[in-house]
Parts: sequence; structure tokens; C-alpha cells
Amino acid sequence: MTTTAEHTDLDRIRFFIDGEWVDPRGSDTHRALEAATGEPLGTAALGTDADIDAAVKAARRALDTGPWGRTTAAERAEVMHRFAAALAARADATSALVSRENGMPIGLSTAFNGAAPAGLLQMYAELIKVLPLEEVRPSQPGATIVRREPVGVVGRDRAVELPPGAGDDEDRPGAGRGVHDRAQALARDRARLLRPG
Repeated sequence: MTTTAEHTDLDRIRFFIDGEWVDPRGSDTHRALEAATGEPLGTAALGTDADIDAAVKAARRALDTGPWGRTTAAERAEVMHRFAAALAARADATSALVSRENGMPIGLSTAFNGAAPAGLLQMYAELIKVLPLEEVRPSQPGATIVRREPVGVVGRDRAVELPPGAGDDEDRPGAGRGVHDRAQALARDRARLLRPG
């Protein structure tokens, strides 16, 4: 890693919105420190309401008029498998980086931040190939039709994103929740806002 007085090569100070890298509308940042040394590990721009609005509008357009909203389950599964392969290819580096940031033992980080994200994406990619888009469930008055279709864009405004395999919400702790939620959103054909990490 290259470090100068102000920057590291892990800095993420721009956002990818609507197909291009853009400067944030605000100036707030979060600086991550290496757990063992306290030295700067990287700096991330913090999004404002205006950044989130721009990203949500772009994602909504992509869902409504872009190719993603018209993909079949098999096509989404293929994209998810490619995403999983890309994560697996960098699993060792991701595991090491997370351990550097939060002090997690490398064995745990390898399982939770290296292997789990790709495995969960692969699991959901296979699941959407066989899950029916519509099913009839018996109910007291007769029957209930359950239809699985996209409802919109998912966006989250978090000051500090947890590692890929860590719990995403305080009320839903557990390894793999972060990528678990992302994989489910992709499988269900939702446009999803992702933050570089």
C-alpha cells in the first residue's frame, strides 16, 4: 500500500453514479485506521442526501429503461456468478484488508469476508433459476397468489459500511448478512446501490 501524508491507494473519495465517477456533493469523509498501528488505511467520502438522491434516480432509470429490469432469472444468475467469481478472485486480499482494519483474526476474516460473500451470491444465483415467479398458496378464504417481481430501488445511507460478510444491521446480526441482503436484492431483480470498498 502506498501512503502519503494525506492519501493512501485505498482512498475512495468519489462515487460511481449513472455510469461515471463523480465528486461528492459534500466534503465529509471517514478515515479508516489500521487496527494494529493506528496509521491511516484509507479515506472514504460520505454521501449526502443529494448524493443518495442522484444515485437512486440513476438506479431507477437503469431499472425502468436499462437492460437489468428486463433480464430473465437465468441472465441475472449469470451476472451473479460473474460477480461471485470476481469476489472469489480477490478473497485473500479482501480478508487481509478487513483484518487490517478491524483486527479480526485472519482465519475468521477468510471465512466471513473472503469465502462467504461469493458463496452466498452463488447460492442465490442457483436459487433464482428454480424459484417460481408466481405461486398459489392455500389460505383461509381460498388462495393467495404470491408474485415475485421487482418493486424498486434499494439504497442505504450508512456512514461506515461493514465488511462484506459482516452483519449489516444492528437488529439482524450475523456473518454474511451484508452480502446476503445484496445477493437477495440482485436475485429479485432490484437495482441496488453499492459503495466501492
